[in-house]
Amino acid sequence: QFKGLYGDQSSNAFPGLLLWEPLEVRSKLYNWEIEEHIHDDIIQFFWIESGRGIIKSGKDRLEFEGPCLLSIPTNHVHGFSFQPTIEGEVLSISNDYVSKLLESEPQITQILLDKILISMLNDFTESSNNLINLKKSIISEWQEENEQKSLALKSYFLLFFTQLYRLQIKQKGNALTQDKRSLQYVQQFKKLVRLNLLEHWTILQYANQLGISRVHLNRI
Repeated sequence: QFKGLYGDQSSNAFPGLLLWEPLEVRSKLYNWEIEEHIHDDIIQFFWIESGRGIIKSGKDRLEFEGPCLLSIPTNHVHGFSFQPTIEGEVLSISNDYVSKLLESEPQITQILLDKILISMLNDFTESSNNLINLKKSIISEWQEENEQKSLALKSYFLLFFTQLYRLQIKQKGNALTQDKRSLQYVQQFKKLVRLNLLEHWTILQYANQLGISRVHLNRI
């Protein structure tokens, strides 16, 4: 388990809002084999331009081939076996920042932040190009010192997550049927569980904190 990036042992390893680096910078150090691990404070996006690999997560093995985008949410066990000729880059973003940014968008949160995803970028050219351009804008804005930098980054990130959400819907043909309010309760419940895990709350305590009945919480 790492606070920050793979291999970093410092308790304050992650430098702020985001970090961008070529895939080989970290993976080559470990001979392209990344052991299974979790991050408790960052979300990662692996932009695979070319080459192949495998995501390892418990008993699951997910094969991928570029061009594609790998999404690794916080607190999800994952490791990698990369082909040595693979090319790509990694964008790591503060989980707290993303959670607050998408707090009022439970549908996007449910799709993008609940499980490991592989988004194929060669099947939907327009969506893929939009994502690539937004990624470039985010990195450029982060590296420069412009007026209203935080506002620009917020706007780019919102567009980025919206485009990625749309791509997932297209790719999976996923039609969400749950109502927005129920999804908000689910996300709030998960957050409360993470914050109070060691307190061993009862279901009734969680329901009271959410302002709903225990029966309603069980149902949703």
